[in-house]
Amino acid sequence: MKVLLTAPDLDVVSGGPPAVVAGVATALALQGHSVALVYTENSERARIALPEGLFCIPIARHRNNFLRLCRYYEVASKTIYEWGPDVVHDHGLWLPENAAAMFAARRANCPLISQPCGMLQQWPMKQQRFKKMLAWHGYQHRLLGHASAVILTSHREKIEADSRLRRKGLTHHIPHGVDLPPSIPRLIRRRQAVFMGRLHPVKQVDALLHAWALLKPAGWRFVIAGSGDPDYERYLHELARHLEVADSVEFAGLVQGHAKTNLLAESQLFLQPSLQENFGLAVAEAMAHGLPVLTTQAMPWEEVVAANCGWSVAANADAIRAALAEALALPAEELLAMGKRAQQLSASYSWEKSAQQLVEIYQHVLN
Repeated sequence: MKVLLTAPDLDVVSGGPPAVVAGVATALALQGHSVALVYTENSERARIALPEGLFCIPIARHRNNFLRLCRYYEVASKTIYEWGPDVVHDHGLWLPENAAAMFAARRANCPLISQPCGMLQQWPMKQQRFKKMLAWHGYQHRLLGHASAVILTSHREKIEADSRLRRKGLTHHIPHGVDLPPSIPRLIRRRQAVFMGRLHPVKQVDALLHAWALLKPAGWRFVIAGSGDPDYERYLHELARHLEVADSVEFAGLVQGHAKTNLLAESQLFLQPSLQENFGLAVAEAMAHGLPVLTTQAMPWEEVVAANCGWSVAANADAIRAALAEALALPAEELLAMGKRAQQLSASYSWEKSAQQLVEIYQHVLN
């Protein structure tokens, strides 16, 4: 098949969605499908790694939203007419690039597959609520109504999307895959907890810092790896100083490649108590590296409790602090055993399986 993947950007700092696009593109290409990728590019930001030989069409990013929409529509339309994909698979919602890709597919009468990447869930819908309501009633709901399928990555996300879209048979549940490390370095695991991901209020890193300050775990270190809005990063640094935990908390910045693998390999616990995630790639990746995980019930990882490889608690400060206290009190041997069970659980998530399910949907809408 010929699949055109569209995305607002592939910036490393954008977190999960670019990693999803790269995972899908790689898996589809490995299965013998022709894949093209349209996205905007900011020369000042690092781009996520893509497989060699992929047909990429980067677009210089405009600051003006209207110019962004027009340019993206022009390139997406030209690619559809000249390359002739079987389907257009768009990732995200609300941004000019998403609207442009969806409109280009509609105008070219090319089947559209939309993957909102969690953007239809309650928490993001409450952010800039008035603007999103205007956009939803003005164009977004109508464009989604012309989609041939909508891909959701958790049962919770599917339920919330179904309640908004109200069109039977439109949505499909396909979990993401996870990049399993070929080998994990044999590093000595330290009494070290790690958060890894985009620094954003939804991730509740501030709640982790408050819990850390109250618990003051002897012998433990907390590494915060990631980047985000500079103002929010400064707030977290100032909070760590104010709470007087700067001596046991390290801000590692954005880590990639071997540095990321080594950081996970030398840690004993992974923390991500988000207020909302449609999947949580960082959690799956941490488990693949043999780490027990602390998550919340606002994330689709309740199964870590049944598998005895982590915690899934209410997304509030008290519950997070109690779970963190329990995790930090466990001996290293127990955390290591939980990490091995986490690794076994992560093996059930693969990009190959996700790509196969996507192709089945592509073929279904074409038929």
